[in-house]
Amino acid sequence: MTANGQQRRELFLTAADLPPAEREAFVRRNCEDDALCAEVLELLALEPPETFLSPPDLANDVRLCSVFGPYVVEARGDLGPGRHLARHATRGTRAEIELVPLNDDESDDRIHAFVRTAHRMNELRQPAHVPVLEHGRVANAFWFARNRVAGHDLATELDHHARSAAGQTDRAALLPHAGSRAWLHAVLDAFGTVVALLHTAHVAGIAHGDLTSLRILLDDRGQCYVTGFGVASVLGRTAPPADDVAAAGALLFTTLLGGVADPPTNPHVHAPPAHERAAALALVRRLDPAARRPYDDAASLLADLRRVRGGQAPAAHRWSERLRSWFRTGPSRAADHGGPSAHR
Repeated sequence: MTANGQQRRELFLTAADLPPAEREAFVRRNCEDDALCAEVLELLALEPPETFLSPPDLANDVRLCSVFGPYVVEARGDLGPGRHLARHATRGTRAEIELVPLNDDESDDRIHAFVRTAHRMNELRQPAHVPVLEHGRVANAFWFARNRVAGHDLATELDHHARSAAGQTDRAALLPHAGSRAWLHAVLDAFGTVVALLHTAHVAGIAHGDLTSLRILLDDRGQCYVTGFGVASVLGRTAPPADDVAAAGALLFTTLLGGVADPPTNPHVHAPPAHERAAALALVRRLDPAARRPYDDAASLLADLRRVRGGQAPAAHRWSERLRSWFRTGPSRAADHGGPSAHR
């Protein structure tokens, strides 16, 4: 640094520590070079931003966080809104970090509810449940770390199959070709896993409350997992188990509709035999939201999934059974079977 540059630096730093009203007089007293004096005064007149040379305020912007407890977000770990791939700082294991926004003063109670649900689900030791490893709070968000599933969620899988149906080459799909017999069995098996887990949770008094296509995960072997138990508590939602069953049924309806309604036209795709496709179509009709015939509980939906997986039609709806009895026996005797005349 030149002598001029050194003097400029010393004048500027010393004057900057003085009250603004005293800076100009100090510089003029200690600088004989008019040009240098004018340059230092010009620098002092500049107003730096409030955040000049200040660290980012992580307490107010969770997007700037890269460390969550013992986990460090990887360089290319962005998995979508509120989700990050991270690695444990000491163990080196990978996990997925999920962020849930917090908006009000009830967040502490909601976090405690999440922790209770997460612990209870972990204690069930169900293979299809993705356990919570760590949790914490940063800025205006709650975060939790869970086991990393090497694959993607059902929403991404459906998008891949939609591209394939549109004639685009997409080899990232984890399930077989949509509409094939292998695909039908894989879908029924996957949702059988989801509904069986819901049934186990419901028996234990736990409802999911936030079951979406983003919560159902598929790994690279086609195995199915469910995450997000307890997130509904953080969001302030309370949902009965019947809502979980309705959500699973709606997702299954959407998934099956794309492959069962229209049989595959590719001659190299092995389509399901007629009786299996008929059973699957009957299940689609039963699940159709427009029909307003939802399943009452996870056990009944699981029973039908297993029935259709074996090539049998789903069980008749309870009202269908009563109507069938009414038409078979007549109004007078149908009352004894709980038919329409019993409700007159």
